[in-house]
Amino acid sequence: MKIKKCELCGSTFECGGITGCWCSRVHLSRRRRMQLSSMAKDCVCPHCILSNTEED
Repeated sequence: MKIKKCELCGSTFECGGITGCWCSRVHLSRRRRMQLSSMAKDCVCPHCILSNTEED
């Protein structure tokens, strides 16, 4: 696990990398994923990514 800092809110969180991270199980629409990637170039914390999910 790697400790990262969220680019959106500044909080720290654990990242498990592409193969083992919690974010790999979060469903985001293609449009929402593009929106988030325009706001942050690296990982975002669970709170920010979950507060930014949307129904397809």
